[in-house]
Amino acid sequence: LYDALLRRDPFDFEARLGLGELYTKMRELEKAKGEFGKVPPSSRFWRPAQRGCALALAAQRRFRPAIEALESLLQEAPWDPQT
Repeated sequence: LYDALLRRDPFDFEARLGLGELYTKMRELEKAKGEFGKVPPSSRFWRPAQRGCALALAAQRRFRPAIEALESLLQEAPWDPQT
């Protein structure tokens, strides 16, 4: 489903976020990080994608980069309850 959506519109960042989340659930963590990384900062899905990337890093036991990514998000928007 996500592949079809992204073939039709590669700038569908909501679909890209969903694909990254699916890859995370499938434990395809490098693919997940790749999809999350394709969401640009100008997209409203950028912060969720960055959180998803941090979760993928933590699942790889790369805790330091995961914490740094989440701390950066927290500094940018301390009001965001998702961070």
